[in-house]
Amino acid sequence: MNQNDMNLILQDVRKAYRLLADYQQRIIELITFIKKELDIEHYSQSIPNSLAPVSMHKIYNIGDGIGWQFLPMMNLTLLLHKTHSIPAGEEWQNHIKPNDLVFSIEIASDENNDGDLSPINSKSELQIYIYKCIKYKRKNNWYRDVWEIFEYPEFGKATPYQNKSSEIEYEIYGESLDLSEMYDEESVRSTLDAFRKRASEKLKQEI
Repeated sequence: MNQNDMNLILQDVRKAYRLLADYQQRIIELITFIKKELDIEHYSQSIPNSLAPVSMHKIYNIGDGIGWQFLPMMNLTLLLHKTHSIPAGEEWQNHIKPNDLVFSIEIASDENNDGDLSPINSKSELQIYIYKCIKYKRKNNWYRDVWEIFEYPEFGKATPYQNKSSEIEYEIYGESLDLSEMYDEESVRSTLDAFRKRASEKLKQEI
């Protein structure tokens, strides 16, 4: 390799950054549109492909695939809720009732995560789960009470969850939606409407 080769590589890197920025802008617009269509409110988020400031010393593990952990929005997960009755000034988690919903939306930009699959063989997906409340008595917070301790169930089927004390019960339904099928507002709305219909049938509640 010589300086000219390196210059060409860096040009490709700059092109990739611009492409990535445009992609992330589109994803943010997509999430915002879905949030509005479903009439849901932001609660929390999980950004697994990132390093907290206290963990930055790990960047020196050059043989540990550390580069993947800096890829933004790789597996960004957003938690949003639809709580029907929240008194003014109160926190939603203290007023969760049966049939209230929490949505987990994950942007699986590269299905494979670690680069073992080629870009052609991998897929980009929007993975969405709906948590329908049956019973909820708060212990810590919803994130720790439900989401953090229960692994995502199989796509396409309603799965019950109950904690050991039987004070928390949910029914969960999820699907993986192909991002390539959501290329404009009409296609997004069509994909989302079809998902809502299937989820409503599985959860026996209008979503």
